[in-house]
Amino acid sequence: MASQAATPNLRKITSNNESFTIGSYNVTDTLSDRITDLNQQVRQLVPRAVPNGKERTYILIVEEVNEDEQLEDQQEDHITIPIRRINRKDLRPAKIERYRRESLLFVDNLPIAMTINEKIKEALQQRQDMEIWSTHYTFPENQLDFIIDIIQAVIDTERAH
Repeated sequence: MASQAATPNLRKITSNNESFTIGSYNVTDTLSDRITDLNQQVRQLVPRAVPNGKERTYILIVEEVNEDEQLEDQQEDHITIPIRRINRKDLRPAKIERYRRESLLFVDNLPIAMTINEKIKEALQQRQDMEIWSTHYTFPENQLDFIIDIIQAVIDTERAH
């Protein structure tokens, strides 16, 4: 619906021998114009919402939970993996290199958005043999490579968009 220009409806009021002209605008048109102005301001802010050079400073780490941390009721032939997103600035370079060497999956230069985490969870929730608690995923151990491939595919798809 095209917005009409807000034009005043003028009324002349006479009181105590004085004349006043009162203008009133169509409220719908005025609000529509204000919404358009605010949307434009938001569009101008978006590029500045994340500082330059900091748009892709996150890493994603998939590790195997060691036996001490596994759930007591977990079946022996199952494995639990936590999937974590960490800001690079929160880690020392040596720790990043350790994650790169020792993780089941290490993905660098992820965007600040949490979309990838949600997409991974959606993809893995569809599996009947998957138990999810927070960011920990438990499933049959013989499916580990397949699950890692699913996670990598989700990341690749999200990066392409």
